[in-house]
Amino acid sequence: MLKEPHEYEALFQEVKADLQNSEEKKVLIFVSTSECDSVCAVRILQLLLMNNGIHFSTFPVSNTAEIQQICESQLSGEAQTVILINCGGEVDLYEDLNLGELETRVIVADSHRPLHHNASSLMSVHYMVDEADGSQLHAALPPPDGASESDDDSEEDKGEGPSESDEDEDKENERPARRQRVSPDAAHPGLSRRQRRERKRAEVRRARAEYYERGTFWGKPAACTMLELAQQLHMDNRHYLWLAILGLTDQHLHQRIAQQSYAEQAQKLEILVNQLEEAGDEVDDMEEVPMEDGHGNVTVARRRKIKFGHIKAVTDFRFPLMRHWSVYESIIHSRYVAVRLGTWQDKGRDKVDELLVKMGLSQRDCKQDYCVTARKFNNLAQKLVEHAHSFRLTDLDFKSFRLAWGTNAPLYAADVVLAATALLEAPPAIRAGETSARDDRSDCICDGGLLLVSKAGQERAKFRWYDMTRNEVSNKAILSHPLALVKLGMFLRDVASMRVTRKRKPIVLVGPADGRHQCLVVAVTCEPMSTEAQQGNPFGVLFEKSARNIGASFEHKGFDSSVIQIAVADVDRFVRELAVQASASAVRFGPAQADAA
Repeated sequence: MLKEPHEYEALFQEVKADLQNSEEKKVLIFVSTSECDSVCAVRILQLLLMNNGIHFSTFPVSNTAEIQQICESQLSGEAQTVILINCGGEVDLYEDLNLGELETRVIVADSHRPLHHNASSLMSVHYMVDEADGSQLHAALPPPDGASESDDDSEEDKGEGPSESDEDEDKENERPARRQRVSPDAAHPGLSRRQRRERKRAEVRRARAEYYERGTFWGKPAACTMLELAQQLHMDNRHYLWLAILGLTDQHLHQRIAQQSYAEQAQKLEILVNQLEEAGDEVDDMEEVPMEDGHGNVTVARRRKIKFGHIKAVTDFRFPLMRHWSVYESIIHSRYVAVRLGTWQDKGRDKVDELLVKMGLSQRDCKQDYCVTARKFNNLAQKLVEHAHSFRLTDLDFKSFRLAWGTNAPLYAADVVLAATALLEAPPAIRAGETSARDDRSDCICDGGLLLVSKAGQERAKFRWYDMTRNEVSNKAILSHPLALVKLGMFLRDVASMRVTRKRKPIVLVGPADGRHQCLVVAVTCEPMSTEAQQGNPFGVLFEKSARNIGASFEHKGFDSSVIQIAVADVDRFVRELAVQASASAVRFGPAQADAA
């Protein structure tokens, strides 16, 4: 069942009534490890459950198989509640998790789309969606399993067909007459019941095919959904709001959301920020702090107690981790700058040097840590407006937020998301916070530049593909994570889009081989998500169909169907079959104007 925001509170209260203050029953939370949004959403949920005295266990998962294994060991015949964060929305939960025989309430807060076609018919599975998404899903969801059979049964109940005894008699004595019987349905005159049934089933299959052929896309961030739950419970605060901001920023930075949609949701969050900041100024407590004057004399000063921190809407730059790096390194490793100036080559870096000179900034200051020279960049925004447009850099800033806490340096939402994402991507042995984030940005530009310089791209009719199993890659551990590979694919896609002589095509990227001779394959659409686009990423369906047609074993990595893992030995056959399937598909892979040309 689809649950809209006004139904969140009642759903939560049902869970609370079942499990509050019970040591035997608890909530099982499964959270995807693929995105920062999941981390933020599960933290809000955990705090809400703790504040309401509800016991829970949290299980980080990277695929549906892990959820299945944990459910087999954790779920019993007793009534329990399972909550899925950014996972479970695209699968049949009754079949995949064997929930049909258990008294289990399942709550899904998943931003992956499309939802499974049974989403509206599973009575004990509740999908948390917002109002706009809910109305669209009600209109778009195809008939669930068993819909055609139930329609046939209802027709029989109305007396359109004979009774069972009459049917048996017909089979033995009146078979020719039965074949001549026609339907009384005015819309389909002359059709028998079997023909009507087959037509109905064909309509259901066609509706489902059209529903899934749109491809994968993203709905509202799960962290924003959890913030709405907190608002319904009258428990929202700055902490929850900051986590929701990070979830939205995660979708924006990784191009899972249209620019217009991001601007609209950011505007709503800014209104909440202003409301909470105004309310906070009135209710913040005062505290007494001992102050020493350096001569052994202690006085007591009163100051406002800082409960969480203050959030402010700001304009941020498309220079990743600039405040934790140097301005120069941040600029040359910005994907937005790199695809326009080619900073993986010397001539591209020369253009960056020229830009800095025109802005009156010395290379010495720009190459030092930002925290040392921050005051010299107070007018950076104004200087970029004056000079960056001549280098095709016309969209260098975006609306964002920052968190100021006491006397510490403020945290910017984009920096926090990039650092958290790097931690999720990196293997445990090399995790080191913002250092991993900087390495992640530089590795993406370096590896992408190497593929471009070596002209590793190969053309197919409907897509362009790169095979990294044949090239030496220095950071195989990072590129074994789907998101790192997707970001590399987006970089290659953006570079190609800047070359007017080449037709824009989706990018299919085959990652490096691992120790088991397996590799990841990801697909990136030919242009970023836009509000006008009615087409998501269609390669999930094509990947699965191609792998099955060649008899290759495969598995989906993560909860995005456009990421698949296959054997290295099957790559060539898989890509050939993928080209065949893409050419035969009615799905539009490129921009309308490009196809028209």
